[in-house]
Amino acid sequence: MTDYNRPLVSVILPAYNAEKYIKESIESVIYQTLKSVEVICIDDASTDNTLSIMESICDSRIKIVRNAENLGLIKTRNLGYSLATGSYIANMDADDICNEFRLAKQLDFLLKNPEVDIVGCSINIISENGKITGKWSPPTADSQIKAALIFEAALANPTVMMRQSVLKNNTKGAQLLSDGFTSVEDYESYSRLALEGFVFANLKDVLLDYRVVSTGMTKTYEDKAKFRDSVHNNVYRRNIDKLSAYKLDIGDVHRHLVTGNVLTIGQLERLSNYLSSLERSLIIDNKCLKKDFKQKLFLLWAYSCL
Repeated sequence: MTDYNRPLVSVILPAYNAEKYIKESIESVIYQTLKSVEVICIDDASTDNTLSIMESICDSRIKIVRNAENLGLIKTRNLGYSLATGSYIANMDADDICNEFRLAKQLDFLLKNPEVDIVGCSINIISENGKITGKWSPPTADSQIKAALIFEAALANPTVMMRQSVLKNNTKGAQLLSDGFTSVEDYESYSRLALEGFVFANLKDVLLDYRVVSTGMTKTYEDKAKFRDSVHNNVYRRNIDKLSAYKLDIGDVHRHLVTGNVLTIGQLERLSNYLSSLERSLIIDNKCLKKDFKQKLFLLWAYSCL
């Protein structure tokens, strides 16, 4: 587990005004049981002490880059992808904490399962002061993940490890995240990769503490719910258009479907009609995916009814 001769993992860690948590985040990476890592820390023109804290941590595996101007999360993470030299790429956020076995367990899984391109894991949700407030266990199998990705996120972005080949072989290359999808850029990229045929998995193990904070790169647009819903809806429409045998009138049904915010019988009836049309129209040849898609539809319907 501590062999330096194992494949190199490049950890991409963008940060903006993260002085409160950045030291703990970086140290959780460099103190991993897996030692064959490079940690690409990119300061996105922070106005606090983020950069100086990065520079104060002495470890030859840390590579620090500073953006001359604030580029935002999408361009900053894409920059990290383009700089990565490892055979495997791992995401990390500046306010989260890795379990010490995270990278080793994910690397071992990818080495033992060569058909899988991208792997995530379960997470603890923690408050700003580090208290565990919840847990999220995403679906584990490829067909379950892809069925969920039609509608919503199915991987915790800072837990993801992928093969370098994903950056080489997807339609956008190392510029994996797309401009124009701010606040749902990870959902857009993974649903696109699913449509392109890449294979996913999530480990059941809880290997990362995901911090929910009121500021920072991952929460910049937290208060812009309408904007986020609109962008999310654009991704959803693309997914349905690519998978559907005929054009479906989505309207505002997506928001009701994913959030379960169904307030009237009329909304429930429209949702029922939409789900029936969706089940009839989607072209899915894979039997496992078709089964998991129907299961996902049932769960969304049950949640809406409740």
